[in-house]
Amino acid sequence: MGRVDEGLAAYSRGAEMMIGTPNGHLAADAETARAQLLLFKGDGEAAMAAARRAITIEPLKGSSHYILGVIQLHLGDIAAAKQTLGEQQQALRQSLGQGGVFWENLLTAEIAIAEEEFGMAREVLDRARALPQEARYAVEEQAVLARLEAAAGNPEAAVAAMRAALDPRHVVLWLQISQRPMLYLELAQLEERAGQPQAAVASYREFLRRWGKAGDTFPAIESARQRIAALEAAPL
Repeated sequence: MGRVDEGLAAYSRGAEMMIGTPNGHLAADAETARAQLLLFKGDGEAAMAAARRAITIEPLKGSSHYILGVIQLHLGDIAAAKQTLGEQQQALRQSLGQGGVFWENLLTAEIAIAEEEFGMAREVLDRARALPQEARYAVEEQAVLARLEAAAGNPEAAVAAMRAALDPRHVVLWLQISQRPMLYLELAQLEERAGQPQAAVASYREFLRRWGKAGDTFPAIESARQRIAALEAAPL
């Protein structure tokens, strides 16, 4: 069993232990973190199943719908992501907090980006950023902004936003623990597009450093190693 598989098993055990306790909401976070690891591993179906389990555990927790929608978009299924958004909006009607509105806005923005509706994506993201600070999560907010800027053809702005997402001063949620290393991979790719090869190499190395103890080989890890070799071999 590789270290990633060990981590997946640990998330499952943690979720089971917390269901039915005062910290039951953390079980949903454990499942969303597990979903992101499964997606990284390349098992999209299992990733969606874990995200759906998180929704079952805590139906009013908007972040679980967001993660499921993002996984579906990653797999190229915009229609499924829209269905998840509809389910999220229905659950939101039963929720009293503004945190759910934040996650709904982020998923709406991600879908708009996928459909190249950049004006709409920016408008919805601005609505999310206008919410009270306690209802917002800076890591995801800045990461979505980075994806929007990249898709809209603004690579330097995309790099700045992704670097902001990785600011160590941000509070890191359970669901972000497994997400954070992947953001370094996104940052490296954005830096390449922005014509910043040295910065890209550093970000690729940071991505690999964070997976250095995993003992697993996945396409993203091999790709990062290949990009480092290609960038270092290229003339300055």
